[in-house]
Amino acid sequence: MTCDTSPERHNGAAAQPEHGARRSRTKGLAGVCLMALIGASACTTNSAPTTSSTTNRSTATAAATTNSTFAAQSGDTQADAAALVTAAYRGTFSAPPSSGPPAVKGKNVWIISCFQVVDSCALPAKGAAAAAQDLGWKSTVVDGQLSSSVEGAAITQAVGARADAIVLVGIDCFGVQGPLAAARAAGVTILGLLAFDCDDPGLDNPGQPMFDLIPATRFAPTQRDLAILYGRVKAAYAITATKGKAVALDIVSPTTLVLHYISQGFQQQLRTCHTCRLAATVEFTNEEILSGQLKDKLTTALQQHPDVDTLEVPFDPLFQLAVTPAVGSRKVLLLGGEGLPANVELVRSHNQTIALATSHAWIGYAGMDMLNRHWAGEKVDAMQIGRAHV
Repeated sequence: MTCDTSPERHNGAAAQPEHGARRSRTKGLAGVCLMALIGASACTTNSAPTTSSTTNRSTATAAATTNSTFAAQSGDTQADAAALVTAAYRGTFSAPPSSGPPAVKGKNVWIISCFQVVDSCALPAKGAAAAAQDLGWKSTVVDGQLSSSVEGAAITQAVGARADAIVLVGIDCFGVQGPLAAARAAGVTILGLLAFDCDDPGLDNPGQPMFDLIPATRFAPTQRDLAILYGRVKAAYAITATKGKAVALDIVSPTTLVLHYISQGFQQQLRTCHTCRLAATVEFTNEEILSGQLKDKLTTALQQHPDVDTLEVPFDPLFQLAVTPAVGSRKVLLLGGEGLPANVELVRSHNQTIALATSHAWIGYAGMDMLNRHWAGEKVDAMQIGRAHV
């Protein structure tokens, strides 16, 4: 975890219910937030992979439920929050596997990125392309532009180009399920990297799974659990930093499932602090990020709640696009996302309080390693992708 410990950012204040119900749609930039608490590459196991009777999907299963260090709850609010923060500072990084099968030859992989303009999407895609080159595979990277129609067209184009695999980076199944069904029918392997499948229980109407491969980690059994844990760690930091008096503003997107889960985890942990309070939530869409409307919403919310001392920011590109101009010189805890290079600099300059950092390129490498092991006939265990609190 990267952290600005500047004391003037700490303020005070009492508990409020969780915001949001189940979401009907998943999409966009914030899908990459699931890097939190995840580090680098898949490993093999002797146990059979989880499979779906409909799709034969392999899920990289976690070695246990949530890691006991992150799961422990003693009932002592401050002690529990401090334990979570300590675990986050320690991080979850570990060495990748020291061996693997030879590269399967002659593969053609299409990597579709959620939005190449932002590093959250671009860096994992770049890592996947570099790993594909190392494996001797042909790769094509396409910018999904935060548009289901563009993403769907790219999937269709990949099928026409006889892709062996399509890697969706931060693109959830729901918005592109038609093209994915056609790709599956054509025998293309689908890897959902930092993405949710169409059968996710958080959807109003879960459908059939479409991904052949979807990673989990050793620290949480599903991506949902991982996102909730991500939110819990951020709330724990706020509880600790404000000595149990956090007054929080939570930013959440009703159209992005991962942000719903992060918000759920944040508010879940915040409710354990009976002298803390959730002052408000600010909802946004991808269109509002790009148009500047989110900045205006945040400015208004901060004016309406002058006692807010904590802002939960679900993913790091929001700082440049909305948070920094909205907050201005106001002293609040700014709980960031993935620890992108630009955001680490914001932490150093005291313009962001924390981030949950990982090597984004390794996300892509881990996905390619998973694909190669899958094609080589190996069973895949939890991805060893590490995360640390900065």
